[in-house]
Amino acid sequence: MKSTLRAIARDPLIARDSRPFGFGQRMHSLDWLRPSTVAGSLRTLLGKATGGVFDADLIAQLKSLSLAGPLPLRGKTLFVPAPKDILIREEKDGKKTERFVHRLLPQKLQDGEGTDFGADQLPFMQEGANFKPAPTPAFWSIDIMTRWLCGEEPSPIPPDPKELDEGMPYLAHPPKEDRIHVRIDSASGAAEEGMLFSSTGLDLRGIDLALRLEDRQGHFDTHLERLDALHPCGGERRLLRWKREQDLDGLWSCPEGVTESLSGLKPKTYLRLILATPARFASGWKPKWLDEKGTGTIPGTAVKVRLVSAVTGRWEPLSGWSYETGGPKPLSRLVPAGSVYFFEILEGNGGQIVPLWLEPISDDEEARKDGYGLALWGLC
Repeated sequence: MKSTLRAIARDPLIARDSRPFGFGQRMHSLDWLRPSTVAGSLRTLLGKATGGVFDADLIAQLKSLSLAGPLPLRGKTLFVPAPKDILIREEKDGKKTERFVHRLLPQKLQDGEGTDFGADQLPFMQEGANFKPAPTPAFWSIDIMTRWLCGEEPSPIPPDPKELDEGMPYLAHPPKEDRIHVRIDSASGAAEEGMLFSSTGLDLRGIDLALRLEDRQGHFDTHLERLDALHPCGGERRLLRWKREQDLDGLWSCPEGVTESLSGLKPKTYLRLILATPARFASGWKPKWLDEKGTGTIPGTAVKVRLVSAVTGRWEPLSGWSYETGGPKPLSRLVPAGSVYFFEILEGNGGQIVPLWLEPISDDEEARKDGYGLALWGLC
């Protein structure tokens, strides 16, 4: 059974980064929650709902759950990270400022030019004169992203994040709230000298978290049907309220415009992949199903493609503590959300890709079940 869940933050949530932490230091927060952070909270909640005896059988059942998200949810509107293949140019005319959209596209190299991508990949280049890109909102509504994936310009054009209104189809990163914490001596009731630390949390007022949970074996169907509970998530055990939202199950379906566009793709046409959540690939920035020449078959389909180019941004660290081994997890390098991959179709029909909308494409099964590498597909 697949279920759509809404998670509502009661307090500012701390999404810890990979920096060490101790007394006298600051507990930093990422700009958005990692999928594994939220997946761990939900699995623990469901485990407690069954009685809280985390034996080998229950742990195996919890690990079998597949999650997608978290993605921002405002009302009934789903948002996804802004793509990295867009640049915004600003032109000022007196007091008026106009914004123009520039789409990054793979460009052929000129004589004397070269890259370290390999002979078969091309760099993304901006067209026209050079300019300093203007800031853009961190998240787009799914309707705006659909237009972009169908080859159209976003409308309205993404505004400056500082000028966002509540009704716009864009969101900025949640504001961060700083707090100072002290240790209280239980005997005296006073603060202990030197026992200070600070934390930074994400203020999610007005923004909820959307997740999709798939329980193929049906172990937790009864608990999910009536789910409405508070449970800690992230650093300092800040609280989330978890609710099942049956009327939002359609949020995860491929939009009609994208379905029609993908169904028309044939060999010698081009395909675009945008990551809605960070991805974990065995080869760093490139999926392992692509060979040294950048060719491969998209998992779950018979569509053979060739990688033409990619714009990924800087890698992001992922680490944590393993209760199973009693030690730290190995550091992973994630491809950031919003990264774009540009493919040429060699064999097959693009219609086979439609079921992969908002499905994970990370290389290892654990990352996919945690929701890393959710894919958005469209035209180039």
